[in-house]
Amino acid sequence: MTPGHLQAAFTEWYELELPLDVETVLISDPIQRDALLPPQVRRPPEQLLVREDDGELELALFLESEILDTLQRHDPRDGLSDANLARLALMAEGVSHFVCVSWNGRHNRSVSALELELQGDIDTFLTCVRYADQGNAGAIMMQLFDHIRFASDLDAEERSRYATAHRLAARYCLDLLRRYGDRLEQSAARRELRRFYRLDRGAKFAAIG
Repeated sequence: MTPGHLQAAFTEWYELELPLDVETVLISDPIQRDALLPPQVRRPPEQLLVREDDGELELALFLESEILDTLQRHDPRDGLSDANLARLALMAEGVSHFVCVSWNGRHNRSVSALELELQGDIDTFLTCVRYADQGNAGAIMMQLFDHIRFASDLDAEERSRYATAHRLAARYCLDLLRRYGDRLEQSAARRELRRFYRLDRGAKFAAIG
């Protein structure tokens, strides 16, 4: 599996058209990534780099080569397991951020860091459920939302943002399971996901409650 496969999945789920292919902005060399960042910025294994120049967005998605290699050797499309779940979650989050920024930018919509993290958590859940054995959605919920530890180098603002996004995403995903079970490919579930994706941030937070 490659980031391009996930971009195709997200654009299909949400019926999106994007101006960029994630594979054209993908980097896995930490030296190349470091050249684009100021010294004090965190360097996690997955990171979307965004720069605005004269009203134009410039994007790069960094994924550690180990993530890419693992998902080539243990392709989730052949089955989800302990060998690939964590790496799939990282790739899904990164590609989700890329898709969200690209789509909102194309429609001249701003997107907050909190909104990006919220959508990233939702997309990670949907991705893992898609490749898990049927009936395992509840177990995926527990692994992604109950057994979570935030990075120790997050500052207070970042930790608060991640925790808030995580809590809201868990509430939304749990509601999806209550309404549709793990049959999230069905048309009613897809309509709901497409509706939610297009809401502005205030309407998203209000919809979750």
